[in-house]
Amino acid sequence: MLRGRAGSAPLTLSLLGAAAVTLVGCGSAIVREWTSLYSVADGQLNRLEATSDGKATATIYATRASTPGVWTELYFTGTWREEDYVFVFDLACVSSDCVGDDFQLRCVVIDEENGKTWKLDCTGNNKWQNYPFFWQEVL
Repeated sequence: MLRGRAGSAPLTLSLLGAAAVTLVGCGSAIVREWTSLYSVADGQLNRLEATSDGKATATIYATRASTPGVWTELYFTGTWREEDYVFVFDLACVSSDCVGDDFQLRCVVIDEENGKTWKLDCTGNNKWQNYPFFWQEVL
């Protein structure tokens, strides 16, 4: 089981007044760099990048149940696609520390301030279903 830490900030994201958005101009709202809303691993931020060619990379910090105080930096590559206003990432482990930890991430883009602030609210599956996947765009 993998766990993430969201620091002292609450793990819920207020979606009041937020709208799910899939397009910005001519491109997809998912195509950008993202960092986790909350720091993990002693101040580190998770990173996610979605490119216009449908590819994705992620750096995610996690601990294992057997070593809860030891944070490991894990690398993933994969693809993304849109399904009914939800962005689906299929992420495969490329680090030796996460063999077999491939997973799917389902995300909704949140426009909190009319295009000024973009966030992602995501849910993972498999071992990642309880990990706090909340992201903000890199400005």
